[in-house]
Amino acid sequence: MTDETPNSKSDSDSDSSKKPSGTTIKRQRPNRLRIKACDLEIEAESHEMDVDEMMSECAPEMEEIMEYHMVGDMVKIEERDLFAEIFGGNR
Repeated sequence: MTDETPNSKSDSDSDSSKKPSGTTIKRQRPNRLRIKACDLEIEAESHEMDVDEMMSECAPEMEEIMEYHMVGDMVKIEERDLFAEIFGGNR
């Protein structure tokens, strides 16, 4: 369900870069995440969050979008009275 950018090592600095004094510097390239299911897709990028954190933020949103999309499809099927054609049997 997840698809990180093809070259994740160069697209993100998984280990925070540190100055010699020990202070963390901002990543030059953001971490990127893409979640895709059928024709639905969420893309996210962040300089502060790692991919696991972004996934925990985006996964519930993707689930909600998928559920909303599925309900919409079921409504269309019902409006067109296509249950018997799609699922077989008599309604």
